[in-house]
Amino acid sequence: MTHTTSIKTRWLAVATSGMLLLAACGQGPRGAGGGGGADTTPPQVTITSPTAGASVTRPLTVTGNVTDASGIGELRCVTGAVTVAGTVNGSLFTCIVNPDLGSQTVRVVAKDTSGNEGSADVTVNIIDGATNSNGGTNTGTNTGTNTGTNTGTNTGTNTGTNTGTNTGTNTGTNTGTNTGTNTGTNTGTNTGTNTGTNTGTNTGTNTGTNTGTNTGTNTNTNTNTNTGTNTNTNTNTGTNTNTNTNTNTGTNTNTNTGTNTNTNTNTNTNTGTNTNGGTDTQPANVNITAPVDGAILTAGQVRVIGTASDNVGVTALEYSVNGGAYVSVPGFTAGMSASFNFVPTGLVAGNNTVAVRARDAANLTGTDSVTFSVRLPFTGTGYTAAGGTYGLCVGCSAQNASLLVDSDLGNYATLNTSVGLIGAGAYVGVNGTADYNSGRVVGFVVRKPAAVATLDLLNSLTLVTRRDGDVQQTVTGGSVLSLQLLDASSDLYEVSFVASSAFDSVELRSSAVIALLSTLEVYYAFVR
Repeated sequence: MTHTTSIKTRWLAVATSGMLLLAACGQGPRGAGGGGGADTTPPQVTITSPTAGASVTRPLTVTGNVTDASGIGELRCVTGAVTVAGTVNGSLFTCIVNPDLGSQTVRVVAKDTSGNEGSADVTVNIIDGATNSNGGTNTGTNTGTNTGTNTGTNTGTNTGTNTGTNTGTNTGTNTGTNTGTNTGTNTGTNTGTNTGTNTGTNTGTNTGTNTGTNTGTNTNTNTNTNTGTNTNTNTNTGTNTNTNTNTNTGTNTNTNTGTNTNTNTNTNTNTGTNTNGGTDTQPANVNITAPVDGAILTAGQVRVIGTASDNVGVTALEYSVNGGAYVSVPGFTAGMSASFNFVPTGLVAGNNTVAVRARDAANLTGTDSVTFSVRLPFTGTGYTAAGGTYGLCVGCSAQNASLLVDSDLGNYATLNTSVGLIGAGAYVGVNGTADYNSGRVVGFVVRKPAAVATLDLLNSLTLVTRRDGDVQQTVTGGSVLSLQLLDASSDLYEVSFVASSAFDSVELRSSAVIALLSTLEVYYAFVR
């Protein structure tokens, strides 16, 4: 018992020492953050443009404010299944999305450096072709010492001629987020010692000529982050330093001309394909690789395969059957290029034309089409099959005739014949309920016996069409029947002819006059 008490006493001493040590670790200086914890507060996201319910065009620029105590590590905008990265400048964010037409919801998601995420949604109506314009002429003369800091968010469309003359010592810092379309001619004349730093995030289409004439000792720094077209022209006389930095998706033109000592630095970072004027005039391209024109295919086994591409990006992919309405290609994902492999719906027996159309962000379209023939099997509800023999034919039979009308195109009935009298043999027939007009190709798919020549096979076969039980046509022999290989990878053939009368049923007869032809595999009847 004394030994047990000693163990408990030692354990208590160890535990008490550990608790005191843990307590001491928690008593550090409060200023050192001993009582703090991990950041679990998500960023705060506010969308300022566009407003909910607004009707806007695409591409759509989304702007707003984002704040977080630990700083923003990532910002993205999501429309449907498409996610694009946004830019953050201080507490302001901008991103450009290209949603489909109609009512669309844009979600802005911000993640801070601790991994917390915050988001905001806005639902707008995407339309085509709206243009707003504010026209005017702004003229100002500034004389003296002008010092100012301009911070703001400027949204609009500015069209006009802006002329300014600055004389003296002018210091200005302009920071802002400018969204809109700026078109015009901007001319500035600076005389004296002029220092200007212009920093902005400009989203839109900027078209114009910016001309600066600098006399004296001048430092010009132009920093533009734009989506559109930027043209910077600097004409310098004296000792000049010009720095043009453009981060653009579009076209950048920098022209520097000067006399004496000129230091010109042009930095252009371009994403995508740049087209002069900032206007996309190149339509999307579509190429159907399968099937080929003139192909004969079996219904249910038709797949349209190919690719679509665009210099900026494919935003929509659709198809049409036989001139009908366009519907979306299943599984399509927007991007610079896309592949497609789909089963078209709405095909009919006989000739069909499928057109595939691709659309880009500028609403320019490209189309490719293919025309092929569809072989429609006589299978399913409403069809019945029968088989038997005719004439005096010992050992002849028709087996498994019911397999001709089931949904499995890989099984078959058999016609067994032996040497017999002329006019004797075995047959199988398929009876339907739908009428087919004259001019249709009708027949059966069979496997050709390797030991039998094509002409011999055709001369031993007869096709009979009926309507409401009455015989319409009886066709025999290689002069009128056609034997065509289904595809190069199989040994199946279609034996057929072009009907000159309407029909709803068809029968295949195999005569017993060729000793080598003992068994013929028959897969299904068809029309096309």
